[in-house]
Formats: sequence, C-alpha cells, structure tokens
Amino acid sequence: MNDLSEKLTDANPLTTFQKVWLTVISLLCYGIWYTLHTRMGLPVYPGFSAGFLGDKPFIGSLLVLVGIPVVTCLASLVTGRIRFEAGLFCCTVGLISLSVHGGDVRQALLDNGPVVYIRFALESVILGTSLVAAYLILQKRLPLGIAWRATEPDSPDPDTPSDRITVVVVQALVMMCLMTILCPSPQKGQALGMVGLSGALASMIVHHVYKVRSSFWYLCGTMLASIVAYLYTGLFSPGGASIGVTTGWVAGAARALPLDYASLGVAGTVFGYWTSRVWQESKTMSLPSAASTT
Repeated sequence: MNDLSEKLTDANPLTTFQKVWLTVISLLCYGIWYTLHTRMGLPVYPGFSAGFLGDKPFIGSLLVLVGIPVVTCLASLVTGRIRFEAGLFCCTVGLISLSVHGGDVRQALLDNGPVVYIRFALESVILGTSLVAAYLILQKRLPLGIAWRATEPDSPDPDTPSDRITVVVVQALVMMCLMTILCPSPQKGQALGMVGLSGALASMIVHHVYKVRSSFWYLCGTMLASIVAYLYTGLFSPGGASIGVTTGWVAGAARALPLDYASLGVAGTVFGYWTSRVWQESKTMSLPSAASTT
C-alpha cells in the first residue's frame, strides 16, 4: 500500500460488515445509556422532564460529563479501527435514550417559561465540554493504550486557526438555517430526526467548501448552533413561551433540545463528515485515472 492510501484509509467507504458492526455497538451504547440514566433516576418524570438540569442538576451534569467520555472510549475499543470518530458516533447515537425518555421543548416552556432557554444554553455548554473531552481523549489514545486509526496523517496540519474558526462559525450558521427550514414542530420525533439530518447536511456542505480535515471543528459548530439559538430566542424572541410556542428567526433551531444536538446532531455531523471525505477522496483518486487516459 502506498503512502497516500495509508494516509487516507479513513476516507474509504464503509463496508457492509462495518455498517452492521457500528449499528450493533450503537445499540449496545443505547443500552448502556439507558441503564445509566434509569439507575440514576433520570429523567425524574419520563416524557415531561426536558433536559438534565431541571430536576437533578448535579446528577445530570455528572452523568453527561463522565458518561460521554467513558462510553466513547469503551465503544472506541471495538470500533476504532473502522473510523477515528466511530466510538464517539456510537456513543452519541446511544445518548438518544436520555433524550427520548425526557420531554420536548414545548413542555419545558409550559413549565418554566422563557428562562428555560438560558438553562438549555448552559446544558449545551456542558454537553459540548464533555464531547470535546471525549474527542481529546481519542486523540491522545489514552484508553488501555489501544492504537486505533488516526484521521490526520503525520504530515503538518495545513489548516490555519482562521480556517478552523471559519468552519466552526459557518457550520453553526448552516446548521441553524437548516433547522429553521426543516423543523417547524417541536414534536419529539421530528425535532430529533431533523437535528440529525441538519447536522449531516451542514457538515457535508461545509466540508465540501472548506475541507478542514478534522471533524472536531464541525462538531464544535453543531454545538455552537444550539447555544446561539437558545440565547437568541431567550433574549430577543421570548414571546409565545407561556403557551409553549417557540418564535423568532431561529425558532426551528431552538425547538430541539440540547440532548438532541449532542446525540443525533453530533452523530449526523460525524456521518456527514465521513460521507464528504469519501466523496472528496473518490474525486481525488479519479483525477489521476482521467489524466492517464488522455
């Protein structure tokens, strides 16, 4: 295998076995998360407890701050050779359990009013911090010294700090625009599904344009979108909160919960990044072939 293919192995399409294996591990992660949050008594009122800071803030924060890195590392031990972010992908898919067993933004608004948007922004910060910690642990390959596949090659990173900041900001903006279009209802299933779809589409679009090669920055942009949406809606468009209605320019983005963004939102972002890399690699590999035939 030549050096180029060694460096770009993570851009190869997933095989059928890899897809099945990721599905199996994601289901196991779902079971782990379900066991964790039910044993810790969360959500306190299933179907009505939106978020994890409402009823047991300390326990909820501890659950996500410790749980996300730990579950990511466990999943990476058995999926890390498929993709660098495979463990994080499986962990966030499993995190759906905590989200679907809670309520939706409508119930939270009826119970707490517009102040709940500030709480949601804080939840997004906590979830984002935990996701960043999990990603950094993967980069250091700390768990048991397992050397799973790295996304970035050993050559110097060509992406500049301004490139990365641009990707974070643009990812957040595209994510909010897509959510505003695709999520007209706070219904749980729709909000969760649309945040996953928006994350995938946003990362594919942004990676196609900017090609910053670490998925970390796209992930940060997705979580930034939730923080900005909640703060803007809570501070500038609080009308309708008393009757459970989300209003304003970014209402669609504020209809999904922080746990929705951290679960299917991040999983969709990672999947979109993988997809865009495969497309870019296919295009790159086809250029020499086309040139050789001319």
